[in-house]
Amino acid sequence: VSDKVFNEAFREASDFRDRRLTNLNPEQLDRVIIRRDDGEIELVQDASGWKITKPLHTGADPVKVEKFLNQILGLRILDYVGEDSGDLSIQGLSEGHNEISFFTGGETRPQTLRLGRKDDGGLLGQFTARDSIYRLPRETFDLLAIKPDALRDRHLIALNPDVVDKI
Repeated sequence: VSDKVFNEAFREASDFRDRRLTNLNPEQLDRVIIRRDDGEIELVQDASGWKITKPLHTGADPVKVEKFLNQILGLRILDYVGEDSGDLSIQGLSEGHNEISFFTGGETRPQTLRLGRKDDGGLLGQFTARDSIYRLPRETFDLLAIKPDALRDRHLIALNPDVVDKI
């Protein structure tokens, strides 16, 4: 038997695990809540598009929101730290702080990504849909720091030129 077959057969179980954080995509979401120590941002999608509902009520730029959501949902897991989430505070994670909750199809129970920093500057995460704890890229924490202003729609009014007869 060749060394290649032997090496493949005796790889670590974690080598075979899916490294995607989630299989959600922005089109499936109808609500997103970003919680951090300095406040909360809530985005809601309805028939007219994305809106920021917290901390202010205004339209959101659909391109910016989709880009942000694709960055978060497209995260790759660097390494698995543990299978049982157990006491999250041991890992620097806590419920209600530094987390992003994703709501799909009118669901009342979200899928939530919790983030926490390790003493060495690394970043740990727990996604409630997977329940494991894992290391994520350090840049992930920067995504959590997004401000409402970065997602805000800058158009003065929403105007569809196809329905305007006269100005």
